Amino acid sequence: MNGACIRMLLARIPGMNFIGALLGAMLGAGILGVTVEFLTYRRQRNVPRVIVTASALGVSVVLSNAARVLMESETYPVPKLFETRYFEASSAVINSISRPLPPSTQTIWCITGRDIG
Repeated sequence: MNGACIRMLLARIPGMNFIGALLGAMLGAGILGVTVEFLTYRRQRNVPRVIVTASALGVSVVLSNAARVLMESETYPVPKLFETRYFEASSAVINSISRPLPPSTQTIWCITGRDIG
C-alpha cells in the first residue's frame, strides 16, 4: 500500500514519467520499510509476541493515516485500458468488460427470480 501511495504522490509531479515514479516508489517503500524496522521492531527482539503484534497494528494505523493525509480526498482518474463494446443477444445486452456469472449464481437466480450479486 505504501509503495502505491508513494507512486501516486510521485505521479503528481509535472514531467514525472511512469518508470521514474515506479523506481522512486520502490526506493521510497524500501527506505520506509527499513526505517520502520529500525525504529520499532529492532528494539522488540526479546519481548513477547503479543507486544510485537500490537506494535505492528499501531504502525499500520500510523502509516494508513499518514497516507490518507498525504493523498488528501481527491479522486484520480484511471486510464481506460480497453474499449467497451456492447453485444446484443436477443433481449440481453452484454458489454465486453463484464464477467459471466458463475453457475451457482445463475442457478439461484433462476430458482428465486432475484439477482443476488
